[in-house]
Amino acid sequence: MRIFIAIPFSNETKTKIAVLQKTIRHGYLTAYDNLHLTVAFIGECDYIGIEILKEIVNKVETEVFTLEFDHLDSFKSSVLFLGSVENEKLKTLHKKLTSLLEKENFPIDKREFKGHVTLARKAKTEKTILEKSIITKVDRLEIMESRRVHDKLTYIPLYTRLL
Repeated sequence: MRIFIAIPFSNETKTKIAVLQKTIRHGYLTAYDNLHLTVAFIGECDYIGIEILKEIVNKVETEVFTLEFDHLDSFKSSVLFLGSVENEKLKTLHKKLTSLLEKENFPIDKREFKGHVTLARKAKTEKTILEKSIITKVDRLEIMESRRVHDKLTYIPLYTRLL
């Protein structure tokens, strides 16, 4: 199973993001139901690994906080994203989570963590500040599986921890 740990969004937040996506004229848009912020990408994982991930997600110390997304940008890999304002609580959550993952020998992405929501693939833009930020409450973490269902990329929640 291809696994990641994410911050899911409410339908209200996903609707605001989807409105923003309508301005994107090229690339492959992220499906509404797949909009999220990845805190840690795990990759391939078996059922035993999922059980360990549940323990890690339950162990990480964090609390409810808010995120603000204020700009569009793209990575060199042609991924257009909605970027978050620098957020100490998000950075701390990522740092604590990756530390616990490393202790259990899960592979860790060593690149600098950038809180973002992927809006489209095979798309690029110059950094653009939004006229109106999107603010959302972070009140849960989810272990998600990425899989193709009827040839459509689908993210399936396997475990949810309320903060």
